[in-house]
Amino acid sequence: MRPLCDDESDSPQAITRDYTLDIHDDNGQAPLLSVFGGKLTTYRKLAEHALEKLTPYYKGIGPAWTKTAVLPGGDIGSDRDDYAAKLRRRFSFISESMARHYARTYGSNSELILDKATSLDDLGEHFGHEFFEAELRYLVEHEWVRSLDDAIWRRTKQGMWLNDEQQARISEWLAQHAGKSELSLAS
Repeated sequence: MRPLCDDESDSPQAITRDYTLDIHDDNGQAPLLSVFGGKLTTYRKLAEHALEKLTPYYKGIGPAWTKTAVLPGGDIGSDRDDYAAKLRRRFSFISESMARHYARTYGSNSELILDKATSLDDLGEHFGHEFFEAELRYLVEHEWVRSLDDAIWRRTKQGMWLNDEQQARISEWLAQHAGKSELSLAS
């Protein structure tokens, strides 16, 4: 969450959704870059401007390159519904809702979750509501998930469907596995 910049408007709806970058350094020490405002739809441009602000502090930051870059998981070749159907054809054991969830949430990175699985059993422990160990492992290995809230609220929204017991089991799993550098379904 980023706070909006106060532009002296009387109405919260009238406050600009533009962003402001503010950089602080203490006599050339490591900088602190604060981001105020902004919209999700401008995240890429915001990131480019943030790197421009940091360039004087870090050698080797090159020019912006993200404008035409595909985001991780974004190389699905079509729309998400078509990609979900492709996942269902390739991994026929997953439900339509799982395929839609994976396509919407992970795009082509879904294949890192499903990998060589040929059945739901190959996805590891089932925590509830179509949330399996393979997805949780992916979140830990690729999205830096370390806590229950990271896993079931910030990344997946599975917390809307998982009961207290299921959430406790995920917490236990994370306590056992989230700090390990390499994970596999056997660990």
